[in-house]
Amino acid sequence: MAAVLVLIAGQAGFGPINSPQEQVVSPISSTVSNVTESAEINKTQVEQLVHEEVNQRRSERGLSRLSESTNLNQQSRLHSDDMASHDELAHDLPGSTTDERLSQASCLTGGENVAQSWVFEDIKTESGTEYLTDEEELAKSLTRQWMNSPGHRENMLRTRWSETGVGITITDENKVYATQMFCA
Repeated sequence: MAAVLVLIAGQAGFGPINSPQEQVVSPISSTVSNVTESAEINKTQVEQLVHEEVNQRRSERGLSRLSESTNLNQQSRLHSDDMASHDELAHDLPGSTTDERLSQASCLTGGENVAQSWVFEDIKTESGTEYLTDEEELAKSLTRQWMNSPGHRENMLRTRWSETGVGITITDENKVYATQMFCA
């Protein structure tokens, strides 16, 4: 099975930002094919760890911490589930757009980052091959990939944001869909 970590640039109410080709990682074949891992990833823990990782990056730059929003968490989870059910990485899917999700979360001004990765599979990133096996590794990998993409980094470090929510979905095939929403 081929595995690749794919990112779509963050969206902040003004349309998607295209990531340069060097920010999108290349696929490689997994060295472990069709193996079912006995461990399961705790999605709620990954969500919390991503939240902490993003706040750490903001703190390192003298920016305020983002509070966790229940509404943004819920909309992020719903969108990650929706991407998984469509097997598509996108900000906008049939019946669901970033603006609609922000509105559902009672957010007038906000943004969104999405990503897709794998657990228990080899993935090639700009820093080499990774094999993610636990919540902390997955959270750090997602955050690092977003920080390495100008559009995602801009969303994560935008000074006007005050709240955030994260949603992680993992399919039976170990494919990870991640959404992080931001609100002013």
